[in-house]
Amino acid sequence: MTEWLGIFGGALMLLVMLMTTISVAGRALFGRPIVGDYEITELACGIAIFLFLPYTQFTGGNIVAEFFTARMSRRNQLRLDLIHNVVFAGFAAFLGWRIVVGGIEKYESLATSMMLRLPIWIAYLAGLAGLAGLLVVCVWIVARLLAEKGT
Repeated sequence: MTEWLGIFGGALMLLVMLMTTISVAGRALFGRPIVGDYEITELACGIAIFLFLPYTQFTGGNIVAEFFTARMSRRNQLRLDLIHNVVFAGFAAFLGWRIVVGGIEKYESLATSMMLRLPIWIAYLAGLAGLAGLLVVCVWIVARLLAEKGT
């Protein structure tokens, strides 16, 4: 699951890079950029960031302050990882709740982007998918850490 979310986020970023290149070239060569390229970039990058979160957490790719933890015992490192994942799961759940509330508000108010009139709530829904994946990963890591001996 995390790989697919990450791949989709990466594909989204590649499409944004391609679109930006075409838009800049169109602006320079023909005086005609892609209409709404800023809106598409804004929405797609926001979605991609949320989609990268589960994979990054699953692979341990987040920033770790090894300078402080390298001298800790393995047991204390596991405890710290446990606390981190519990807090991060809580953060994902809280932010997911707020995204649901915000997405419903955007849906009900028919909020759209300025140039292309893209419905904004779709980006909220895509962000929620990334946060749900992050929550699942954090809970899985917590369960795994609790199952390890010495915690």
